[in-house]
Amino acid sequence: MSQTATETGERRISSPAARIVLLLFLAAFAVASIVLVARRWSGSEDLTTQSSLTAVPVDAVAVESVDSITTERFFTGRVAARRAGALAFERSARVEAVLVDEGDRVRQGQALARLDRRDLELRRSQLEASLSQAQARLDELVAGPRQETIAAARAQLREAGQQLELARVQTKRRQELLDRQAISREEFDRLDFQARSLQASSEAAQARLDELLAGVRPEQIRAQQGVVAELESRVAGVALDLDKSVLRAPFDGRINQRLLDEGAIAAPGQSVLTLLEDAQPEVRIGLPADAAAQIAIGDRRSIEVGGKSYPAVASGLLPELEAETRTATLIFALDAPASEPVFPGQIARLAVERDQATAGYWIPLEALSRGVRGLWACYVLVEAGESTAPEVRRLEQRQVEILSTEGDRALVRGTISAGDLVVRSGVNRVTAGQLVRARI
Repeated sequence: MSQTATETGERRISSPAARIVLLLFLAAFAVASIVLVARRWSGSEDLTTQSSLTAVPVDAVAVESVDSITTERFFTGRVAARRAGALAFERSARVEAVLVDEGDRVRQGQALARLDRRDLELRRSQLEASLSQAQARLDELVAGPRQETIAAARAQLREAGQQLELARVQTKRRQELLDRQAISREEFDRLDFQARSLQASSEAAQARLDELLAGVRPEQIRAQQGVVAELESRVAGVALDLDKSVLRAPFDGRINQRLLDEGAIAAPGQSVLTLLEDAQPEVRIGLPADAAAQIAIGDRRSIEVGGKSYPAVASGLLPELEAETRTATLIFALDAPASEPVFPGQIARLAVERDQATAGYWIPLEALSRGVRGLWACYVLVEAGESTAPEVRRLEQRQVEILSTEGDRALVRGTISAGDLVVRSGVNRVTAGQLVRARI
């Protein structure tokens, strides 16, 4: 029974119909195999396309390498008046008037304050009167005696001679009377003494006449000239004190302080007013010795005061370093227009450039993010592999150290090289290993 069934099956397979079915089955299997292989190749191409479509576009920039950089250092100082003075009187007296107030603009030579001068004016009047007398006496000595004076002296001499002659005659007569003892000895002595006195008067009158005839001696003229000169110098001294009793502006400027008022007693050297020159202010800035050596006298620089930049010229360098800061003080003449006043005491800033040998790479500041251990990080675009599109890159995080900053860029050094593409911005929206497309 079983043999009969087997034989029947073999006959069925060997029949023409069975062969056709078998061929159809083999053909279907071959077609299925071809479709499967095609699907596999098609899946690989879809993966490449898919990776290209999922890559995030980022802005990238090529890294620049440098060997040296130019940096700016800022130094501060203060605006100062070119000239400033505490004005005081040279003598002590009561302040009669203060003619200006704080903030007033004054001109050179303008009267600012005045002392009480009544005592000086009285002294000057007295000295001028004495000077007039001394000058008159000098003029008299220089001119010599008048003829009237000489004539009077001669008349006095003649009168004295006549009286002397009369006295001699009387004495001779009295001598005869004395010899005869007609008069007393006492009466004779009185007449004799009178004759001797008249003799002396006659000699004095003769000497006076001789002096008048000879004229004034040069010594007398010189002595009187000395008296006149002394009085003139004393009058000039009082005039100088009168002039010093008026306080005048030594230069153009503005009154900064008023320290005394009317009625106060001003001591010699005591400040009454302080005056500041405001025509062209100057700036004093302390710089290290190496920075000061870069600026020569006459160099033009730009100095910032109150948020505005003004042209300035280096006009001086103090010869000694500041003891506390060990800096050299440079003086600049500031060219500030009258419409934009600059006041003494304002802060001034000066920028000084310096070339520094430093190897590194310039990258944008916004390309940096916080790294580890005090370092910073940036994202570099590297090859993503053969299975991705050529324009697709993979992000790799690199650690860098900031050496300097300038505006919107930073000089760094680390595990980057010149020419590397670095993500410029949006670093907070990407991660290491992410696929991206660069937009340069």
